[in-house]
Amino acid sequence: MKTLELQTQKSFEPEIIRTKIEDVVARDLTVDDLGNLKEMFEQNETFFAQGGMFTDSLYKMIEKEINSDAPNINRRLGVWESDKLIGIVSVNPFEHGEPNEVEISGGGAKEFARRGIAFAVAEAIIDDENDRGNDVVAEVEPYNIASKRLLGKLGFELTNRQTPDERDLYIHEAWDEDKLRRKFGF
Repeated sequence: MKTLELQTQKSFEPEIIRTKIEDVVARDLTVDDLGNLKEMFEQNETFFAQGGMFTDSLYKMIEKEINSDAPNINRRLGVWESDKLIGIVSVNPFEHGEPNEVEISGGGAKEFARRGIAFAVAEAIIDDENDRGNDVVAEVEPYNIASKRLLGKLGFELTNRQTPDERDLYIHEAWDEDKLRRKFGF
């Protein structure tokens, strides 16, 4: 898994993932982004909570990871429109899955909802992870209809695998030659 190589947060060059929307990118968060992240979380706490994301504990975890000299396998990406932080995406090893499975989760500021940004960012990150040979999974609260619709548009499929906290589990598989042969017989 190339994406999740151990790296010290303070000593890496942030990767930028471009989307199909000209001014929107996903970029690894750095120490310099923590103020913007805290502000975005505080301004959108209720909106994030509606999707099952609790910003206070997430901020503390991200702050600790970013400020640490210890190696980290979690990838934290800020979603930027021009120079404004408008969302966050986490890409982590999926603890209940296969070695090549990574879990994607995230959320965005309410004022940027329903503009196609979540789709464009998720599509770019999924393509990046699939290119690295990783299958991408997403756990979704049963009541989070918006996320389920987004995952469907992105080509995720509902699995029959059970998560410990009874969330719905979706997968977007990376296609290699062996999977193509098995699926299509050539």
